Amino acid sequence: MPQAFHRAGLILGAALAVTLAGGATAQTDATTLLTGFGDFSGAETQLGFDDLGLVNGDDIASVAGVDFALTAGGPAKFFEDALPRESGLPGIGSLNNFWGFTSPYPDLDVLLPTPMHRVAFELRANAADDVSVTLLSNGELVEELVVPSRGSDAFYFYGYENLAGFDEVRVDVVANFSGAFSLDNLTFESLGGEDPPEDGEALPSFTCQGFESFPPGRGHGRLRGHLVPFRVLMAQLIDADGNLVSPEELAKPPAIRVVFTPDGSDESRDVTREVVWAGVEHFTPTRRGQWLAWLSNWRMREPGVYMTLLESGDPASYGVDPVCADLTWSQPPDPWHRWQHRHDRR
Repeated sequence: MPQAFHRAGLILGAALAVTLAGGATAQTDATTLLTGFGDFSGAETQLGFDDLGLVNGDDIASVAGVDFALTAGGPAKFFEDALPRESGLPGIGSLNNFWGFTSPYPDLDVLLPTPMHRVAFELRANAADDVSVTLLSNGELVEELVVPSRGSDAFYFYGYENLAGFDEVRVDVVANFSGAFSLDNLTFESLGGEDPPEDGEALPSFTCQGFESFPPGRGHGRLRGHLVPFRVLMAQLIDADGNLVSPEELAKPPAIRVVFTPDGSDESRDVTREVVWAGVEHFTPTRRGQWLAWLSNWRMREPGVYMTLLESGDPASYGVDPVCADLTWSQPPDPWHRWQHRHDRR
């Protein structure tokens, strides 16, 4: 008996408790909250935590001259976290403050090799918590900022600029509920005494509108009660002037990313290659200005939640903010329904 599928569409990052992604920057004393990695000049350093040969719970004391320490003592810990990054950057490696600890969880100290003026990262923390970032220089407080967590369903962007400079960043999640966090894509740069780049120098960022889905109707993925072998997701990319983005404007087409979380588990995994139709891991343009992705329903039958994302296919040349996301719930077959169906056929 085919499994039942239910679906809901959403746009990540569309409604935020604070203005951190999209729109104008917010000013808090000497520190400006950045809007995305596009606010960097292009000369920044960005650290991911993949390809380090580590497993969950391994120590990360230093990467590329940056030292990491927990306030409870000892280095930071490695953690594989497959939930998507808001930026669309690939990878599952991250730092965390909870592996091997119990609540209250420690803060993370990031010691930079030289004074910097901008720092950012992507982080996920319980939506009921607050994210506190303290900037220090030679051990002296530069500024502390506290903003509401943007959520734990993905790694969300947090970024800061302070022209006074800092060489240490302390990250703490205020435990209104949990206090645990994972962090990835640590990015920093020094302005070298120069003025920040003009807004026009930032990478272009496009808005995703969607998804529409075929087959339509209540039983998404079904026609006349039967599970069809595929489902099509359709979206549009819109530029800052409200125009549709054409394929000629993009170095690479938007990428597909599918993350699966099994029922009864908090662990997620990337299943893109398993569920995309015919192995195509990017969206295909149409003459109507839409971007299409084909998914195999037959390969999305394990009980749990499948989250499909439209992300930038080339983060070095353009961004997508907010991204589009589709949630598909796969449910196990109902034994009573199966028995009744057999009974009805007699």
